[in-house]
Amino acid sequence: MARQVDFSDLSDDDLHYLHQRPWLLDEAERTGENDGSARKAVQQFAAGLSDGSDEVEGFVDVTEIAGHDKEPEVEADNYDEWTNAQLAEELEKRDLAHSGNKAELIERLRENDSADA
Repeated sequence: MARQVDFSDLSDDDLHYLHQRPWLLDEAERTGENDGSARKAVQQFAAGLSDGSDEVEGFVDVTEIAGHDKEPEVEADNYDEWTNAQLAEELEKRDLAHSGNKAELIERLRENDSADA
């Protein structure tokens, strides 16, 4: 289940969560949910982590992981939680037909995932 983040009141836990998932910041800015201030807060928070201060146990600095600049592969089970617009956008990125009802969009993505595997 996807976690909901209140961009108007970010806790340290939210900042860690967003630092590990930079694509969520991109999406929030694209949809107008955030004006870029969260990205600045995450960058400031990450700078604090890099000098060893305020480290929170159990979190991994995403910049230390190989391939961190790539979006993670989405598990097919998560497609049910996506909106129709998100599904259609992902299909469009993959140069697949992006019209139809939600079940059809999800089926098309899952078939494409299976073909790529």
